[in-house]
Amino acid sequence: MLREDATEMTKARNSGSSRSGGAPSQLTSTFMSKLLESGDLQRHIFHTLQPSYAQRYRSMIDAIEKYLIPLGVTMPQSNREIVGGYFIWTALPAPLQAEEVAMRAKREENLIIAPGHLFAVSGDERAVDLDRQVRLCFSWEDKDKLADGIRRLGQVVARMQRRPSLDDGSTARPPGDCSSLTEQYR
Repeated sequence: MLREDATEMTKARNSGSSRSGGAPSQLTSTFMSKLLESGDLQRHIFHTLQPSYAQRYRSMIDAIEKYLIPLGVTMPQSNREIVGGYFIWTALPAPLQAEEVAMRAKREENLIIAPGHLFAVSGDERAVDLDRQVRLCFSWEDKDKLADGIRRLGQVVARMQRRPSLDDGSTARPPGDCSSLTEQYR
């Protein structure tokens, strides 16, 4: 039986995509090759994606400066003109905890934000304090919705600064207790 299995595996290994260039999807590889060779992919990135993300980034930064900075929220990057990526990191003022702000934002404003601890490197969680860090995504939502989302997040932060305990009478969870929110991101 083992000899038959080995023969079948050899046949599979020497057929189809493996013998035609090694890519599991020859069709996808062909499309990507054409996009790269023609310059269409680069043009799309430079003329469509980058301007769109730049507008979204600027819209979110403007909203953060208007609605969150006055509440004591800070941003680690001092130069906000030269950036990359799809996210903006912010730090909440003490004693607010990112996990609790994220849960309240979801419950009170139907707003999903990501508490920093979700992005901790396993085994290195103590190297960076992410308990008050929030990662905000500007690449997913429509540009027109970003400012409103930041305004609503500002309302949650302001309410929590006035009344740090939850509306249901319970107290804030300890840092790192992400049992309920983490399930939303799976």
